[in-house]
Amino acid sequence: MDGKKRTFLDVLNEPLFEQTLHDAGMFYVDYRQNIGSISNVCTELGFCREEMTSGAYHKRIHPDDYDNYIRLWNRFTRGQDDELYCEYRLKNIKGVWYWVLTHATVLKRDNAGRIEKLFGFDRIINRRKKAEEILHEQLIEEKRKNRVSEILFSAGADVVSDLHFSEKLDGGLEKLKDVIDFSSCSVYLKRDLSKPVHVYPAGSNVDIPGLDELMGQIVKSKYPIIEEVGSEECGSVMVVPLIVKNDFIGAFFLYHRKKGAYDGTDLYPVLSFADILTIAVQNREEMSGMVSELEKDQLTGFLTRKSFDRTMNQIFNDIGQTELVVAMVDIDYFKRVNDTYGHQKGDEVISAIAAICSRTLRGNDILGRFGGEEFIILLFNTTGENAVMTMDRIRRKIQAMEIPGIKIPVTVSVGVSIRSADDTVNSLIKRADEALYDAKNGGRNRIEQR
Repeated sequence: MDGKKRTFLDVLNEPLFEQTLHDAGMFYVDYRQNIGSISNVCTELGFCREEMTSGAYHKRIHPDDYDNYIRLWNRFTRGQDDELYCEYRLKNIKGVWYWVLTHATVLKRDNAGRIEKLFGFDRIINRRKKAEEILHEQLIEEKRKNRVSEILFSAGADVVSDLHFSEKLDGGLEKLKDVIDFSSCSVYLKRDLSKPVHVYPAGSNVDIPGLDELMGQIVKSKYPIIEEVGSEECGSVMVVPLIVKNDFIGAFFLYHRKKGAYDGTDLYPVLSFADILTIAVQNREEMSGMVSELEKDQLTGFLTRKSFDRTMNQIFNDIGQTELVVAMVDIDYFKRVNDTYGHQKGDEVISAIAAICSRTLRGNDILGRFGGEEFIILLFNTTGENAVMTMDRIRRKIQAMEIPGIKIPVTVSVGVSIRSADDTVNSLIKRADEALYDAKNGGRNRIEQR
């Protein structure tokens, strides 16, 4: 040692130390003395020292990353930041893109704020970026699944909502179309697999080539089927079985005009919807079967008082704490209609009101004729608010109906009661009857709830 004090620059310029920095991916620049060392990353990518200051380096930055790099570099050189931290893609001499992380720090600036010396390191971060890309794709997929779940939840709410079966099913299928595209879909039931019980959109039913064979496969295997069907003008089908306790009760068909429209990734939303559809179909079939066996009033098609009482007692005990609503409906001033136009016209009024109730209510709701001009309705799996809205739709439709030869306005009063934990059949009907009297005493053509 000659006793001369060594500076950091002296250390940097020692060949062995410079090589160590280079191998570690580090670099430094002394702009005042026009000396420096590039990192091994830049060497591996085919850069030489002269390219680092000539502008050639910047020309190899990916176009999508260039503006951000230049913005950060300008802030760094102008003195707005003393550190440069940037991730960007850099092209090697063979034209292959690499993800690079550059982290540089200013060691010294001149009086004007220009950089005199800087020090930093480069890293190739391809693996990390690939991992980020995979995680990002997984996040997008999870978001998609969450979106599908939200839509299916909403569709499921439609399927069990206070609408007629066909209407509520259409509402659910409309939302299903948000997550999986189809030209037409249809529901088949086991009792007749040659003809759909429901088609959506209405009128879009397609004659599917080989339908009998597809039905045979799905009845036997109980597994979903995705196939291309027909000739050039045909497309793709996805068939999902409707299963209850391992028993096949029907099938759900999706059809797309385009060949190859469906693959395994489309099964998740369709199977989820099929689960909801299966419950709705089963409930409808069981209730329809029960009602068809019971005695009905010939004029309205509703259950007689005796049949209604027997049905309600059975249902009340079977369904546990499921939400249940009873509505009593009475025709306002019906005696005036009979006295003015005769009993035949009175029967026409009763029949017209019964038809409005049947069309507006769900297929599994129970309707009974409680007396001459009085009806009772049992609504399942619905809230009091929804029940009141449904009955008000009926009230308004009756108010707006026109019956040839009858000039007297025809309206109804309605009383609604919602099942509580300590209710019996009698107490629930009694409250509905009391609410009906509230409606009549309140001016008629209205709904009251107890």
